[in-house]
Amino acid sequence: MALPIFLLLLLITFSSLLSFTLTTTTTTSQDIATCLSSGNVLNFTTPSSASSTTTFNLILNFSIQNLRFSSPDLPKPAAIILPSTLPDLRAAVLCCRAASLSIRIRSGGHSYEGLSYLADHHTPFALIDMMNLNQVRLDAGSLTAWVQAGATLGETYYAIAESSDTLGFSAGSCPTVGSGGHIAGGGFGLLSRKYGLAADNIVDAILVDSSGRVLDRESMGDDVFWAIRGGGGGTWGVVFAWRIKLLPVPKIVTGFIVSRPGSTRFISGLVHKWQRVGPSLPDEFYLAAFVGAGLPEMGRAGFSATFKGFYLGPKSDAVEILNRRFPELGLIEPECHEMSWIDSVVFFSQVRRGIKTMSDLKDPLLQGDSSRPRSRAEICHSRIGMGICIVSKDMIEWTVEDEGRGKEYMEWLRGLYELMGEMVSRGPRAAYVNYLDLDLGVTGNGNDARVWGEKYYLGNYDRLVRAKMAIDPDNVFNNPQSIPPSGSGLNLSLVDVLGHSVGTQKDRV
Repeated sequence: MALPIFLLLLLITFSSLLSFTLTTTTTTSQDIATCLSSGNVLNFTTPSSASSTTTFNLILNFSIQNLRFSSPDLPKPAAIILPSTLPDLRAAVLCCRAASLSIRIRSGGHSYEGLSYLADHHTPFALIDMMNLNQVRLDAGSLTAWVQAGATLGETYYAIAESSDTLGFSAGSCPTVGSGGHIAGGGFGLLSRKYGLAADNIVDAILVDSSGRVLDRESMGDDVFWAIRGGGGGTWGVVFAWRIKLLPVPKIVTGFIVSRPGSTRFISGLVHKWQRVGPSLPDEFYLAAFVGAGLPEMGRAGFSATFKGFYLGPKSDAVEILNRRFPELGLIEPECHEMSWIDSVVFFSQVRRGIKTMSDLKDPLLQGDSSRPRSRAEICHSRIGMGICIVSKDMIEWTVEDEGRGKEYMEWLRGLYELMGEMVSRGPRAAYVNYLDLDLGVTGNGNDARVWGEKYYLGNYDRLVRAKMAIDPDNVFNNPQSIPPSGSGLNLSLVDVLGHSVGTQKDRV
């Protein structure tokens, strides 16, 4: 098979480190290999022979972003398929079905629960890895761009900036996140207060459904087009490409990352004020807060609050706005940096992802720093000021060397999760599908998907079920938290399934 050059380089360097026990059967792998070959799909690998095992391991592990999910004890796919054309993608879907394999779709590998490349021990599956479908094609006349679903956000931003210094796109700040899953789950970022989510700025899409049909916005219908923009990845079909709306940005924007160390009382006071000021800032202003000990932005040990600010305009305006509304932060102009929009992407990526230049944004080898696990004391200074321990769920990190302590870390993290559960939204408890959380519940074994579905989608859950029944009634595209094609307590008539249309295409999940 033909491998991307960067994978060949990794193969030489890391092949001895990437071994695991195969759990898929040779027969299943041979079945799908035969089907793919007959369909002229040549870029795939299976674990069925010793000669192919190293290549298989390399590709599987390449974009696993969470070491919890690289364990040799976890189930492995019967095949990994790397389509590079739309016909390849269509054939991959049909061959998975012919071989009775469940389908997992991976763009950037950032699924919080690993659902883009994992299944349970009782579910034979194949992995369609979209990394070779990473082209970005701009249309200056319409101010849109076609972005293939395997393109990372960094590759997307780079392509836009190469064409214009006054256009951007509203999506996340991590450049290695894949556009396929990110947009499917909404996609929040620094421009979202001004322009909404990534999903709000999609004007068309190309989708391959479970029957191999190639559908655009018109042919898939309003409800399905609505559902694929926020209803979660791996549920509706495989998105081949998104047509995004390019958004105006000024030539000069402002960014800052400032840390304020101090006592728990001082830090809690800053956070308390930020919580009230942040939502009322002008739409051009994004201000995030991170609280903890030993934060990388601090550069030294100690308890602090770090504020990351982004403003669509000059630093003099940014400082004036914050000093008037949030004087406790004490922001001064020397702490702010004026730059272009694309340089701001680099600026906010450099601490955790090692991004140094615009060219780094399109480098698929950038996987960030190798952070050590942080202790209980470092992560959470007991209950600060307001009786709240503030921490981000993804801040517990550990490397291969710490694999034996994973259970200990997870037990502590779940204890913190339970503590924080008393502080968050209720009626129902709400969650964001791009921060997947299987602790909310899973489909199957008699479980009611509505229990977790309404936490992600609130009152939109029933409409998503109708869209699922229209596009994938056999539930070919599924995972433990995908929308099922039927719902407990949902009364659907034939009209509902075949002719229902609710709202407009401007709605979002």
